[in-house]
Amino acid sequence: MTWLSYPSWLNAGDNAWQMTSATFVGLMSLPGLAILYGGVMQKRWSVNSMMLTFVAFCLVLVAWCLWAFKMGFDNPIAHAGAALDAARTARTGYTSTQEDGWMVIAAEALAAHKALSQFAIDGQSADGAIYRKWSGFALGQKLATIANTGKATAQLVTTSSGVPVTHDPAASEGYSVERTFYKLDGTKIDLKSLAQNERVVVVVKITESEARSAKLLVVDRLPAGLEIDNPTLFDSGSIDAFAWLKRDIDPVHTEYRDDRFVAAFDREPGQSAFFSIAYVARAVAPGLYVYPPATAEDMYRPDRFGRTAFGALEVTAK
Repeated sequence: MTWLSYPSWLNAGDNAWQMTSATFVGLMSLPGLAILYGGVMQKRWSVNSMMLTFVAFCLVLVAWCLWAFKMGFDNPIAHAGAALDAARTARTGYTSTQEDGWMVIAAEALAAHKALSQFAIDGQSADGAIYRKWSGFALGQKLATIANTGKATAQLVTTSSGVPVTHDPAASEGYSVERTFYKLDGTKIDLKSLAQNERVVVVVKITESEARSAKLLVVDRLPAGLEIDNPTLFDSGSIDAFAWLKRDIDPVHTEYRDDRFVAAFDREPGQSAFFSIAYVARAVAPGLYVYPPATAEDMYRPDRFGRTAFGALEVTAK
């Protein structure tokens, strides 16, 4: 049997004192808790309550010996990172918001233990987490040679950002999104041009391929020539002209921003797979604009999403 050596930052004396203290606490607490819980139970259940206390202590001891000691004194950051990486690989290559939060905490803890991570950048040694940013002309050159010189497994994360050369097409990965336009009287139109100050009803329909629980966020971005018109009147239902518009499911939260309409839904498996939202927009500034896509995305499963295609809109002067 091969015994693993202590990490360099772990003091054997401190560990021995902790184990001794824990032993004394266990010897004191075990009979005390047994008597306490045995005393509050009926007489026939006293022995059973004492044995349950004893079994609980035994289970904690086994968990400490098999797992908790190594997690606490070996390399918890590396183990946590490996677990997150394995979970991400087992799914579809993404991490949830909770996992991203834990990774931030792990990164902060890693900065306090620089000896756990050792790298070489173009032959120069570096301890702890490293961050580099390249942009513009440098992206076409040799950026850097990074080598992991430490014993712990390292993870390299790259993030790219920029302006796409072409527009993304419509996509349906669990959700289908359809955006249609109507006149105020309910007549469907093919929106290509609007006169200044003309109003239009925008309806966004979402279809689920499979009914599942989800925290769904629907975002419909507006072109620069449109703005949302008087959302209070529309929500109140006080305008008779909107009687033709069917409202399937009310969102738990809505936002009428200057540049977009946002609606959040708590989806459940028993709900209808078809639902829609609507708002009124007004043409305000003449010009030719690109109409951004409407999107629907599961907050905790970003691989389930949908979006419409880009469009074009001309607002003519009145």
